[in-house]
Amino acid sequence: MKKVFLLMLMTVSFSVVAASDKSDSVETQKIEKQQGQVAKDKHKTAKLEKAEKSQRQTSNDKDLATRIAKQAGIDQGQVEKVLSSFKEQVIGSLKAGEEVRLSNFGKFYSKHMDAREVRNPKTGKATQVSSRNYLRFKAFASGNKQLN
Repeated sequence: MKKVFLLMLMTVSFSVVAASDKSDSVETQKIEKQQGQVAKDKHKTAKLEKAEKSQRQTSNDKDLATRIAKQAGIDQGQVEKVLSSFKEQVIGSLKAGEEVRLSNFGKFYSKHMDAREVRNPKTGKATQVSSRNYLRFKAFASGNKQLN
């Protein structure tokens, strides 16, 4: 009788331990899921804040043309044409191999990169990249002083 009682007691205690392990496992899974959701929410929030910040700090051609037109007292359409012509002239000069220097501001120049072989770090596969010219701008010290 004692043996049967002990066997029953052990069975019951084992069932209780197994049930508590399952509930702990479920609780752990719930906590991990919540932590994962919090991490995702933080990532989304940071991404949205970065997008909003970049939107607040950007001026496009139209905004610039509007401000110049107000300051100079001329038509915005004319300013947009001037900006468009300016960009075309800068690109044309760079294609011809010239630098474009704006006094007390900075210089536009092109930088040439030769063709080269690169490797995908994930797969290790080698790929050929063609040669290209890149547009660069370097601010002069006097231009930086105007900003600060």
